[in-house]
Amino acid sequence: MGSRARWMVVALSLLLVGLVIAGCGSSGGSSTSASTGGETTAEEVSETNESSSGGSDEIAAAKEFVAEHDNAANLRYPEPPKKPYNPGTGKVGIMVCSTTGTGCLEMGKQAVRAAKAAGWEPSEIVDGEFNPAVQNAAIERFVQQGVDGIIIGATDLPSLETSLGAAEKAGIPVVCIACNEVSKYKGTGPVPIATVKGAVAGEYLGNLVVSKSEPGERIIQFTDKAFTILVERAKGAEKVIKEKCPSCEYELQYVAAEELSKPGPPYFSAALATHPEGDLGWAFAPSDDFNIAGVKTIEQQGRNVKVAGGDGEPGFLEEMLTSPEIAVGTIVEPFPYEAWSAMDNLARMKLGMKTWDTSDMPPFIVATKAVAEEAAEAAPDHYIPPGFEFEKMFEEIWSGS
Repeated sequence: MGSRARWMVVALSLLLVGLVIAGCGSSGGSSTSASTGGETTAEEVSETNESSSGGSDEIAAAKEFVAEHDNAANLRYPEPPKKPYNPGTGKVGIMVCSTTGTGCLEMGKQAVRAAKAAGWEPSEIVDGEFNPAVQNAAIERFVQQGVDGIIIGATDLPSLETSLGAAEKAGIPVVCIACNEVSKYKGTGPVPIATVKGAVAGEYLGNLVVSKSEPGERIIQFTDKAFTILVERAKGAEKVIKEKCPSCEYELQYVAAEELSKPGPPYFSAALATHPEGDLGWAFAPSDDFNIAGVKTIEQQGRNVKVAGGDGEPGFLEEMLTSPEIAVGTIVEPFPYEAWSAMDNLARMKLGMKTWDTSDMPPFIVATKAVAEEAAEAAPDHYIPPGFEFEKMFEEIWSGS
């Protein structure tokens, strides 16, 4: 307990909704299933709260929430059964939503490390290109290659039903890092997930936004409708913002992940262009991958617009240090622990052992500038709290004969 206690004291001291729909004071029901129609045009859904209440008491409550969740004093993580076992050997196929997304890529890197530690042979990290057709094809190739297991990262399970069904028919276990709830997948086979539930991460994010807001501010949030967990995060944040800043003018805009690679990106540039100085308080997405380029655009235009996100990506943490008045905070999701947990459950499934529940991880922390300063030296790829010796824990569990 000594090493875990030490990491817990620091954990809510930084590390993305997780990207996530219950727990942590949430009342539950903001989960929303996303369309998987593959639309690439941005469409806007505007929702304006017309309450005239200033909401100062609610804003104070949001500040209290952030203060309670910026340290790890009471943080507890689900743990695997401690009895050592031999995870065997095998080939694991690894595919993530896109290797251009820093969070997605880190999930893949950690899955590779975990597989090697377990004695399995990992594939190269396959780029899912933010495209369900590409992702289905990748899983089907893994099936044809006869891999012993598949790990996928940050994909939308309902859009992969065909290929997941093929894996199930072939008897190949599949696990997913940072995916939507198992119940969203309509297939017959289980796909254990290792994630922070979308609405939980969204609740953290919403409180962070409100804690840095003034009554009556205009708030624009972007999300990608093709990824259920990002929609769940956005809806979780939306619920808190409407409850705790009733006078704020709130809009939710749906955009396509492919726009991340375009200059601007277009949705950030459009939001700035259509709202003059002083008319826009916030422009943000529930994932740091969406926000990093947006922060740079705001900087270039010399605008006074705030951004907060999710996942705790190193690039966004750097922006929190260089432009703290713009990049005000993020919610750090424990991708490394999720990936190693996913590998453990994959091995257990292959051996016919009972899996353990990894579907409701807490975020590592609500990260503000002070946490970013601590993380700057510790997060070349993704923040792992000092003293969090989860790799050693799994290696000991996998040491059985």
